[in-house]
Amino acid sequence: MNRKYQMAWLAKATLTAFFALVSCAFATSFFGGPPEIQPADNDGEAGPAWIAYRREPTPQSVLLGTSLTYHLKEPFFLPVSVRNLAIPGRSVLTALEIIASYPKLPDNIFVELNVMTWRADNDFIRKFSYNSGAHFQVIAPIRAIVAYLGRPADKVGVRQPVDETILNQPPAEYDNRIYIQRGRVAWSGHNHDAVISETMDAIVHIVQKIEVRGSRVYFFELPLAPGMADTDVAKTTRAVAHQHFSDASRWLQFSYPADQLRFRDHAHLDERSALIVAHAMRDAMTAKH
Repeated sequence: MNRKYQMAWLAKATLTAFFALVSCAFATSFFGGPPEIQPADNDGEAGPAWIAYRREPTPQSVLLGTSLTYHLKEPFFLPVSVRNLAIPGRSVLTALEIIASYPKLPDNIFVELNVMTWRADNDFIRKFSYNSGAHFQVIAPIRAIVAYLGRPADKVGVRQPVDETILNQPPAEYDNRIYIQRGRVAWSGHNHDAVISETMDAIVHIVQKIEVRGSRVYFFELPLAPGMADTDVAKTTRAVAHQHFSDASRWLQFSYPADQLRFRDHAHLDERSALIVAHAMRDAMTAKH
């Protein structure tokens, strides 16, 4: 192969690659990018939900919270459609910051205020905010192929009804005494008071920014295992939350048969109990809009 032929071949290959990338860029602008590859880091269980949120149309209602809320599966609320964007192990302030970064907001934002002992996770916020830089980038061909081959089988927006016959079964029994003992120790004293107060102040600020744009923010508190609600941290969190948000209309008022609830540890409902609580929340949410 002579040098002249080599140079001609290289020029053609370069032009072909250039036009392919330009075409991908235009396709991304007009049709949106491909499904994104699941981050291979510590995004945990919440990563896929936030990736889907970036691709989906803005939902009317979203749930924000910790792992307590994460266990309330979206099908539990049907026929009410709600997107569950709870982030286990992170402050609810993290989710609020991400939501507020989008140009369009959900009409109704329901926020769990059980756990205020964590500060916002700025790395998570940068990764999943609207201005994270993931929206208008040129599509890398290999990345696109891998993303399409690895995309979830579920269609975006499809929520399958849950089998509610579980409600006809008796409550399960768990020996969670050791978890409650450890939880009560961890939530005793007032070492978290400063963080709780700072977090609540930050929530007030961002809620004001969100509601100026037309959305409405509501709050709720989920049940905890017996003995946890009267710990120092739980009582301080509840007092500070209601001090900052004293308007009763902001709070979801829902009731459930407490004797039917079971906890796998000190705070997390089992599936049957989560379904019971979600049904009660669904009725309260419906009354709000």
